[in-house]
Amino acid sequence: MAARLPIPVLVALVAGGLVSALGLAVTRHLETAGIEADLQRRAGNAVQELSGELERQSWAMEMLRALWNASEEVTRAEFATFTAPLLTRYSSIVALQWAPRVTQGEREQFERATAAEGVEDFVIRKEGEEGELVPATPRVVHYPVLYAEPLSEEAGVLGFDLGSGPDRLSTLERAMASGEMQASVPLRRLQDPPDETCMMLALPVYRGPELSGFVVGWLRLERIAERLFYRLAGDGLSVALADVTDPGAPLPLHTPRGDHAEDLRAELPLSFGGRAWSAVCSAGPQFAASRRTLLPWLVLASGLGMTVLVALWLGAHERRARDLSAANARLLQQVAATAAAREEARVAAEGREPS
Repeated sequence: MAARLPIPVLVALVAGGLVSALGLAVTRHLETAGIEADLQRRAGNAVQELSGELERQSWAMEMLRALWNASEEVTRAEFATFTAPLLTRYSSIVALQWAPRVTQGEREQFERATAAEGVEDFVIRKEGEEGELVPATPRVVHYPVLYAEPLSEEAGVLGFDLGSGPDRLSTLERAMASGEMQASVPLRRLQDPPDETCMMLALPVYRGPELSGFVVGWLRLERIAERLFYRLAGDGLSVALADVTDPGAPLPLHTPRGDHAEDLRAELPLSFGGRAWSAVCSAGPQFAASRRTLLPWLVLASGLGMTVLVALWLGAHERRARDLSAANARLLQQVAATAAAREEARVAAEGREPS
């Protein structure tokens, strides 16, 4: 039958094992907290960089409004000349437009005057049910695209009423109310394929207290996101963007390509053009694995090693105590036996003495 472990040794093994496991858990938790903090920092840097780039791209809108503020009238040729370097410099802005405010009473004269400038068959139009452009139905106010660059790609949208769709109109109305640039939800431009979207940026231009119209830019967010976020992919990170202005109906703005396993995530808010966005930075196994160390396992091994040493020392101490106790018992037995023998000898000697 196997010998039972002494109670002190058993207590030492159990307590040491528990303390070692606790040390592993605490060290692992601290290491994970450090990895999460690193992810939060990387996500914060990415969002800050994105916000800065979005602001930089929107400078094109401010510059274009400054042209109107500094001029009594901006001609089509002046618009083309002014916007050419802007479209080159701010490459995520794929188109710049001017959409004046035209009341229904001014519509007929406006259409004739624009056609006389050389824009053939110019009429204010809207998108029909089949996606074709048709004459816009009468409205109190229209916001037709009068100038658009690059013209080689934008000629087909001349006359399109930006106020003819609810999402576009909502963006214009928010810009009017705030006096600042406002961004739309993701929209498909008329000339783009169904799977491509842009955001319409609208900035109001006033002549005194009266609204003159809007400078409009079309921002391709994917160009910015892919350029800024590709560096994160090497570390196993990906960033997804969503418009959460309506929390109950978030709209995806940028979705990373491919499948991305998600071990950790950090979600940060940002805003652009009067809309609330959410940036979710996800870390796959590679990100955490590259930052894991052997420290938690060294703590466990050290704790278990110390536990074994203490248990061995206690076991040796218990054995010495047992050996001493056994030796003491034998000595007492020997002393008792010696005393008994002496007593017997004494009694025997007394019995042999003559009376």
